Formats: sequence, structure tokens, C-alpha cells
Amino acid sequence: MLEILGTYRGVHLDQRRMADARTKGTQEKIGYQNRRAFTSNLSQDQQCEIAKAAQRVTSTTEPKVLDLTAGGGSIPFEAGRLGFTTIANELNPVATFILRATCEWPQRYGYQLVNTYASVSDRLLTEVTARMADVYPEEQPPDCSSGHCPHPQRVTEDHRTVRAQRYVWAYLWARTVECPECSRTIPLSPNWRLDSKGTGLSLITDIDSDTANFKIVHDRTACSDCRSTKKTCNTATLHPDGQISQGTVARAIATCPWPDCGRTTPKGYLAAEAQAERMGHQLYCVVYRDSWKDKTKSGRPKKRDTTFRGFAEITPERDNSRWVTEQLAEHVQRWEQDNILPNEDLQFGNKTKDAINYGMPTWVSMFNPRQQLVHGICVETYRELVDAERQAGKLDDMRAAAWGYVALAFDKMINRNSLFSRLLKNGFGMSSATTRVR
Repeated sequence: MLEILGTYRGVHLDQRRMADARTKGTQEKIGYQNRRAFTSNLSQDQQCEIAKAAQRVTSTTEPKVLDLTAGGGSIPFEAGRLGFTTIANELNPVATFILRATCEWPQRYGYQLVNTYASVSDRLLTEVTARMADVYPEEQPPDCSSGHCPHPQRVTEDHRTVRAQRYVWAYLWARTVECPECSRTIPLSPNWRLDSKGTGLSLITDIDSDTANFKIVHDRTACSDCRSTKKTCNTATLHPDGQISQGTVARAIATCPWPDCGRTTPKGYLAAEAQAERMGHQLYCVVYRDSWKDKTKSGRPKKRDTTFRGFAEITPERDNSRWVTEQLAEHVQRWEQDNILPNEDLQFGNKTKDAINYGMPTWVSMFNPRQQLVHGICVETYRELVDAERQAGKLDDMRAAAWGYVALAFDKMINRNSLFSRLLKNGFGMSSATTRVR
């Protein structure tokens, strides 16, 4: 019975193995050996065993499960997997939507829903990509045969013939505030590290300029591989040696990075500037991912592409902030009227007070101009395509469910593309906004 519920024989051995690894300070690459319960269907024998157990407990082989407060559907999901007729109730509209996406749609439409989702999402992606052609500047892929390969640990004769594909993974922004002493723009960040291998940013503060520039450096004192006598650092040749600049904000107090100033802001200054809507945004780094076909030591092609994460400095070609602001100004009024950009006020509470105190009184103010433009384009395109299918009579229940999953994908995208998101230092990805909103 425990196996039917997802607890397999040997699970205690897996737990013991992982506990020993934590005690020794080592990292296990594999967690539980067995598949999770929801990834497999019950066998005929297991279904008979469930029916017999239900008969003993409820006097019927087909009991009904009622969950009056179902939430996101964890109990209805497991009840449906065991073959029980399940009735779920939920008042919260968001939880109800997730409940239907988790339990109802997969059981009703089966794998055909996956194909429908792929169809509508590909159509949306094609349309959105065309509309965003000018929003994100195109990045040129590296030429590994030119002698300037950005993958130093892969410089082999085979790799020199590789044509890697480059994708921009993230644009990193810093909020800015004007220094009350010298009136220059202070980019705000508690630290300027980009990864755990000593890559970071050195602030270039020209006395004749009011805006700081950024140079990517490799700080050997902050690189774990450089400090180790047993490892070879593969990132030291990517960027020039230098010292990562100190952070410019700590405990809500900013420090001016210009050497002829260096003053700290008074307590409460940052919050006051934010609430007065005088904070700005500055693009300071581009995170990219290169991928290419690689071979194993025996010469066979690998099943998965090899990937490499790198960082690029900001150039005038990469920073189109002024153009983005102009484009957003052309759309913002119509988008707010159509409820594409949510301009409702935030309600003061435990999870929103910090956002309100730091100049984000509305939902839309949690995003910088380029994030607003991108999210607005996505939502507008989504609505147009759904309306077009509805008017053409093609929007049946299964296609509506597929578009529902696309909406959930939008929610995840928005959750990781806001002023609260930050780069994950040890891998590809951005943190969720909920990790910063307290």
C-alpha cells in the first residue's frame, strides 16, 4: 500500500545516504532513486488492492472523495490518481484556476492537450518575437575558430570548428539615486559579484561624468579556484584581473562611489527618494549563454548540448533605454485603459509594505520601463490571438485550456522579471520575486 501512495522500498536507504553526505559535507548528485508517485500510473493489481482497501473502510469499492477547501488541488490530484471520483471546491479564483489546471484539464483531455499547448504557444512565440525585434539588441554568436574563443576550457581542435549559439539570459539592472552631496548618479547594489568564481564588476567613476560605467574583471582574491592549490581556474582568462568594487548600499544607506565624494546618504534618504519617484534604473551587465554540440571522451556526440554562462559589458548598442522609454510612452495610456498594465494601488500589508516604502505604490511600479514594455507586448499579443480564435469559432474547451497554461507561463515569467528579481550566482536563472518581497 505504501508503494501505491508513492513510498517505495528502499526510500529509507536513500534518506540515509543523503544524510551521510550532508554529515561529510559532500554533495549528492542524485536524490531519491525511485520515480515520484505522480509520474507513474497504477497497475491492475494495485487498482484491485485499492478497491479492496476501500471496501474494508467504506463498504464500497468506488468511494467518492470530497474536498471542501481544495486550494491548489494536492488532495484531489492524489485522489484522482488512485481512481476515486473526486469533488473539489474552492472559493479563491486564483486557486480555482490552478486547481483546474492541475486536476481537471489533464484528466479530461490527456496527452492531446500537450500537442495543443505546443501549437498555441509556438504561435504566440512567433508573434511576440516579431514584435520585440527592436526591444532586445541582437547578440552575435562567438567565432571559436578566430583565436578569441570565450570558452577557454574547451579550446581543442574539435572545438575550433564549433559554431556556438548565443542566447541572452538576463539583463542586469541597478536602481539609482542622486547623491545629495555631489548630485551624481549612484547605482545601488550591496555587492558587484557576478558569480562565485571571482567574476565581478569594477565601477569606473570619471570625475567629469555624472554616471558610473562598469568593467567586468576577474578578482583572484574572490575566486575559489584561484585560492585552491588543487584546482585550475578556467575563468581567469575571460576577463582582465582587477578588484571587484565594494557595494554601494547597505542597511538602506548608500555610499557615493566617486573618489572625490565618498559621502553616505542620511538615514531615510533612499526611502524618501523612492516615494518621491526620483529613483532611476541603470543597465550594468548582460548575462548570456552559449551552447554547442560536444563529444564524449570516446568521440561520440553528447545527447545534450554543452552550455557556458558568460557576462558582457554594456555598450551603446546594448543599452536602448531611451528608445524603450519612448515606446512605452506611446502605449502606456492605452494599456492602462485596457487593463494590460495593472495600475491598481498595492494594499499595505506584511508582504507589500517594503515595496510601498521604496516607491512601488502600484503593481506596475514593480517593473522598470523595459520590463513594462515587454510584459505589455506579451499580454496584448495573447489577448489578440485568443480573441481571433474566439471570433473564428476555433476556441473550443481544449484550446481554452491550452491558452490557460500559457497564462500560467506568463505568471512565472513575470514573477522572475521584476525589480525584486536577482541573478542566481551558481547557475542559469533568476530568483522569484517572492524571495525578496517580505
